[in-house]
Order: sequence, then C-alpha cells, then structure tokens
Amino acid sequence: MAFAWDDLARMPFLLIALYIGMVAVAVWAWMVVPVGQRFSFRVGAPPSLDGTLGKTAALLMWLVEGAVVLAGSLMAARDHGANLGILAVAGAGLLIFLLLMEIVSVRRLMR
Repeated sequence: MAFAWDDLARMPFLLIALYIGMVAVAVWAWMVVPVGQRFSFRVGAPPSLDGTLGKTAALLMWLVEGAVVLAGSLMAARDHGANLGILAVAGAGLLIFLLLMEIVSVRRLMR
C-alpha cells in the first residue's frame, strides 16, 4: 500500500501517540532509575560538549524537546495550503528518534 497525501489527515493522531509514548517512557524511567543516577549527553560532533544531567532535568529535557517537535509538526500538518505535509512526516520521524534515544538512555542506566 503506497503512502498517499490523504493519509496526512491522520498524522496528528500519530504525532500525539508518539508523544504519549515519550511521556510513558519518562514515567517508567522516573520509577526505575535510582535518584542519584545521572544521564550523560553529547552536543555536536567531535569535538563536542559532553556532560551529565540529573534524573529530573534529563527527563524534562526529553519531554520539552518532544513538545517542541510535536507543536511544530502539528502546525505543519494542519497547514494544507502551503503543502507542508512533508514537515509533519519529518516531525514524526524526529519524534520516533527522540523516543528511541530516551529508551536507550534509560536502559543504559539500568545496567
């Protein structure tokens, strides 16, 4: 079955479901990750900025990033006149990437 631009009418449901998945992972992480544990992060390609964040800051960072992507993607999916549907598809891909990175980060701390 080929992708049709008419399927973009259902795109907001996919975007919201992906964000709900991010919230569910954050709640799961809040319960299973110990209080003193710190999440590592890297910004940029080498040479890059490396550091750690506390549990609360890291989980909030994931949710804020997801909310920004969700808001932008929902606005792009809603605008039919400018044909910005491809931005909504890219936003869905970015939400999937953020969700997977959040899961990988939490699983790394559980080892």
